[in-house]
Amino acid sequence: MKKLVYYPAYMRLRMRGTTFALVASTALVFVATWWLHALQWFFLQGGLPLAWDGMFWGVAALLALWSVLAEARRAAGPAVLAPGAPAAPPRLGAALRHALRVLGVFATTSLLWSLWSSRSLSEWSGVLKQAAASPLRDWFVLTGVLALLIGAGVLVQLRPELARAVAAARSGSAGAWARAAACALLLLLGWERASAALGAPIAAALTPLRVESSARQDADADGIAYYDRLIQRDRRVVWAWSGAQFDPEDVPTFLRNAIVRPVPGLLEFELPPSQRLEIGGQQHTINSAGMRDREYELRKPPRTWRIALLGTCVEMGMGVSDAEVWERQVELQLNQKQSSVNGLRYEILNFSVPAYSVFHHMFQLERKVAAYEPDVVLLSNHIGSTIKYLIAVARTRPEFMPELEDAYRRAGITPELDDGEVRRRVAGVLEDIEMWALRRFHGACVEMGAIPVYLEVPVFEADATVEFGMTMRIDQVRSLAERLGFLTIDIRKGVQEPALSEIMISDMYHLANANGHRLLAARLYGELSARPELLGIR
Repeated sequence: MKKLVYYPAYMRLRMRGTTFALVASTALVFVATWWLHALQWFFLQGGLPLAWDGMFWGVAALLALWSVLAEARRAAGPAVLAPGAPAAPPRLGAALRHALRVLGVFATTSLLWSLWSSRSLSEWSGVLKQAAASPLRDWFVLTGVLALLIGAGVLVQLRPELARAVAAARSGSAGAWARAAACALLLLLGWERASAALGAPIAAALTPLRVESSARQDADADGIAYYDRLIQRDRRVVWAWSGAQFDPEDVPTFLRNAIVRPVPGLLEFELPPSQRLEIGGQQHTINSAGMRDREYELRKPPRTWRIALLGTCVEMGMGVSDAEVWERQVELQLNQKQSSVNGLRYEILNFSVPAYSVFHHMFQLERKVAAYEPDVVLLSNHIGSTIKYLIAVARTRPEFMPELEDAYRRAGITPELDDGEVRRRVAGVLEDIEMWALRRFHGACVEMGAIPVYLEVPVFEADATVEFGMTMRIDQVRSLAERLGFLTIDIRKGVQEPALSEIMISDMYHLANANGHRLLAARLYGELSARPELLGIR
């Protein structure tokens, strides 16, 4: 921008005065940057965020203009030292002010970056409020770190020999050895086995050293970081296969491509009954009851053991053929290997629907699944879908669920809040909400005489890892389910041991290919076989 905008503008405007030329050319640089960025967003996303971008670049321009004018005034002032004369060490007050100014620049840049990464003033305000509500211990740690930085800055200014020693060390062989040692340490910490030996929290914090990843804490719920929002959507939506193109977590896109259909009431949407959908070049057969499965009688036949599976895209088998879905493979194996031993016929009914949350599963269990008289109910709860549902329903006020309405009231969630602020406030009542939903689900299973099982399936990620915070959340919900009386089955172990490229469909999020489904089927069959009560064996 200097060569293309600043210098040409300054050279043409300097005849009107240096100050005017500085201000005008600097302002022109920011206007050009703002406009080019808006065009970039337009071509990638189809939107033109002029107002929001304009505010950010406007604030940045004002700060830059203030700095430029201050530097110009300093340069125009009288010379303090003769050319070439050594500068005297500053006094303590001057050194302290300089250190505080340097720290202020860093703080201002950090604040601007938080604004840049937000999508609205209310979301940015929510981020700042969350930071302000940090524990007192964190504030003490931050204060201590800042005090150390300021002290080091003042000390280096008051003792010029320290600055010269640091400069000499950086330029000599000692500096080269220090840089080599730092690189070796980074390589060591990036080694998976070395970081794992330091414990789970530290290993999770060191994961970015070896895996390029986007921010996961909000990627599952529409709150991903700025550049991820800018380019990630296209990478997910453009599914370069035949058939519909869609984001596998986006309900409106499912509706637009007739992959699901809207229905009145609490379920909101479902798979269209008696349809054959072609997704990714693979046939997805939906039976007359709206299941991606073969036809089943409503009334359970004699000597039949029924297992109901409730999940989302992974459990539905999106992207693979009907015969490759892992649920169907397990059903086939049970009938081949177990039926001859105990005389039971096994049926696994796949009630999974893309983007369903634990609340959809709860309604589905009560209104649809119960009629099929299942003996076991497998609940695969995807936390991201639950968060999305809680954000979406905040605008409609869930009067049909007084428990949820009460939680929203306690959290201060109102319809006018944006998604980021709703997410922040929901975090404070999320465990209470999940406890209520899982308790209701468990109670419905017991009432219909079915064994409730909390099923944990792996998260398939091509370019990111599950952050430690998300892993903690998954473990917390599983513990919650266990306390409520759910049996738990974890089929994550061993499924992700091969390279992800071998078990995933292209780079689509959360979707396994045929190899992945074979691994899932093997893990689930093994877990079921190890628990006779889940197979009707007394």
